[in-house]
Amino acid sequence: MNVVVIGKGILGLSIAEFLSRSGQAQVQVLSSTACSAASSAAAANLATKAQVFARDPHFDLKIRGKKIYRQWLVDLRKECGEASPDDLSLVYCLATGRDVFDDANSCNAQWRRVVQPVAEIAERGFQPQKIARSGECSIEYADEAWVDAQYLLALLEKVCRARGVVFDELDVAEVSDISAHVGQCDHLILSAGAWTPRILSAWGADSNCGFLQKRRWSFGGTLEIETSARQIPENISLFEVVSELREPAKLTFSGNSRRLLCSSISVKCADRGMSEIPSQISVAGQIALQQKHMTEVAQEILGCELNQVPHRFHWGMRLGFGHCELVVEQLLVPALLPLVRKSLLVAAGAHKSGFLFAPCIGEIVMQKMQAHKGIG
Repeated sequence: MNVVVIGKGILGLSIAEFLSRSGQAQVQVLSSTACSAASSAAAANLATKAQVFARDPHFDLKIRGKKIYRQWLVDLRKECGEASPDDLSLVYCLATGRDVFDDANSCNAQWRRVVQPVAEIAERGFQPQKIARSGECSIEYADEAWVDAQYLLALLEKVCRARGVVFDELDVAEVSDISAHVGQCDHLILSAGAWTPRILSAWGADSNCGFLQKRRWSFGGTLEIETSARQIPENISLFEVVSELREPAKLTFSGNSRRLLCSSISVKCADRGMSEIPSQISVAGQIALQQKHMTEVAQEILGCELNQVPHRFHWGMRLGFGHCELVVEQLLVPALLPLVRKSLLVAAGAHKSGFLFAPCIGEIVMQKMQAHKGIG
């Protein structure tokens, strides 16, 4: 089986890792040279709080992903021959998440939204999530997690290369004719994040696809601070500051004993059509304002001026699809019929959800590939 994966973000690498496990598939990854991809700017907070009733059709996959995340990381580390592969203290944490609000009224409003009737949860086949008040202005959620995004991306690529996965660099944003790069293949998987609509447009794909009609553009930001003064309470994996008094309204702190990560909600961009990707320049003012507020809140948490410690901002282009955080769709693209013998799949996540789905996404793609003997 010959498979081509377009995109080297978290979903593309996770798919390549899964498909290369058996040694039966020849896997090629065409990776973008774009530097503003969502995965490159992710804080990778693996939060599922309150999402049983939050319009989320994939909650069961998120819970499953969390259950297998630790062992997945350990297995990957063992395969790479890393020392102490079971010690994930610097790259992964599963503990308690805490939201902190400006006042009791704001906290009460969130509590009413997230508290979960046991009977209703049981009807869906889930165990009740542990959600509790931890003070007048805070709520705690059990089993919230964080993973070092850049470490995981590098680990997946290292494993894939050791298994014989072939990586080719090219500007994915400009790909219109894949024949020059891959020739024929059995399965083509498009996992190019924000560049997905542009590539599909270049291939002459039907723009009336349901998920394309629901697309939402945004830039997501992370402030990375090198400091041992973590200032997040012990046994708290995710610490979210929720405020009605400033923008952005939510800032989530995560990280380890060496780095503190502060991730913001997205800066939304106007949708300019299938072929045009919003530029960072077009939202530069909004990004600058978010950066300012992220700095102010981070300094409050740390209790020091940010210019006293090494730090940097990462911004990445995100593409969401309405309220559907995972898309695995099979498409019919007539222009590709001579090249793709069996199936063309689009695999896309939104915001941090790609990292949350990462341990499961390869299996989902494989099932889709096995369910169809040909395109269409």
